[in-house]
Amino acid sequence: FRVKSSEIYKSRKKPERKIPTSASRDRPIPSFQAFNAQTFDFLDLLDANNNRDWFNEHRRDYERQVLQPALDSIIAMAPVLAKISTRFDAIPIRQCGSLMRAYRDTRFAMDQTPYKTNIGVQFSAFCR
Repeated sequence: FRVKSSEIYKSRKKPERKIPTSASRDRPIPSFQAFNAQTFDFLDLLDANNNRDWFNEHRRDYERQVLQPALDSIIAMAPVLAKISTRFDAIPIRQCGSLMRAYRDTRFAMDQTPYKTNIGVQFSAFCR
């Protein structure tokens, strides 16, 4: 008696996934304004002064105007993301979270500026 692997695969029960209904998708997404003019002004200043000395002098400005609003936006996205998919997480932490680091890897880059001048956020299942 021999069973084909394709028959085993077909006979396996697939886990039930909750698919959002059209009613839940039609609800308005709550408005949230995390980033303001100060955030973008800081990023413009960082672009003009992209060096470690300047960044260290303005680290508190970075934390107040860029880091905290980015973490707040991740927190605000968590319930919206949960409605879309159970596979992705909004993790509002700096290490192994949804917020990408501000430091660039310059080892093999032509551009040797040490800091990113954008805010990177990712929602994935990478820290489970």
